[in-house]
Parts: sequence; structure tokens; C-alpha cells
Amino acid sequence: MAIFDPKNDASSAATKALPKRRMRLGAKKRAIYTLVSKQVCTIEQIETHLTVLHDTDIDRRYIRDVVRDVIADGDMQGEIDQQFIMSEMGRELLDKAPIPADYEAYRDAAEMRQAMRGLPSATSKENEPPLGGSETDEAVTSSNERTNWSF
Repeated sequence: MAIFDPKNDASSAATKALPKRRMRLGAKKRAIYTLVSKQVCTIEQIETHLTVLHDTDIDRRYIRDVVRDVIADGDMQGEIDQQFIMSEMGRELLDKAPIPADYEAYRDAAEMRQAMRGLPSATSKENEPPLGGSETDEAVTSSNERTNWSF
């Protein structure tokens, strides 16, 4: 009978021993992977970067859960309560995983870029001289008027 064929059992056991690695990351998880790949290496640093600097909806508990799980999976190495780094498996996953559709909300935070929302423009009115010229033009004009007077 083919059911009890030892060749079939050996091949199915080998397939089960090497599970196929899923090459997908959600947007939040990808942001965490990206930060760790850029040497952001503690829970506190990741949390500060994602919640304080960029005000994303990723909270400390989620960050801690993700880091704990990926250290267990081998995508990161180190201690969760101290420092950790990205492993080669984690880098491979980050490189090969498709970018999720909702990743735009986390891109600036993950790429360690300054978020542009809420920041004043570089050409704001505060940096412009007052209408009618600058103060130095007025000072030059008034000093020229004094020197042109004849007595």
C-alpha cells in the first residue's frame, strides 16, 4: 500500500522540519524592523522614535511583543530588556518582504526622517524683512540724509 510507503513519510517529515518562511511584514512591524536595521537597538529608543518624535499609533506594548517574538524567531539577536540587533535572517526578510499599502503612515518614522507636518515652512513670514524694506536700508537712508545737509 502507498499509504505506508517509507519514502512518502521521509519526504513529508523533511517538509515539516523546514517550514516555509513567510516573506510579509505589516506596516507597523516593518517600521520596527527598519528602525532596528538602522541601529535603533532598545525598546525605549524605538518607542521614543515612533511615539514621541513621530506620534504614530504604535504603542510600547506592541513594540515589546514584536521584538520578543522576532528575537525568538531569530530575526533579531540580543536581550529584549537591553540591546538587540537585526540578524541576517531579519535583514533578508526586510529586504524581500513587499511594502504594505498602509506603510506611508510610518515611512518617515521608520526612515528616521523629520516629519514635515506641523513644522513651519523654511520660507515663513517670520524670516522675511518687513514690508517697505529692511531696517538696514532705513539706517543707510537716514545717515545719508544727515551727511547731505549743508550749513
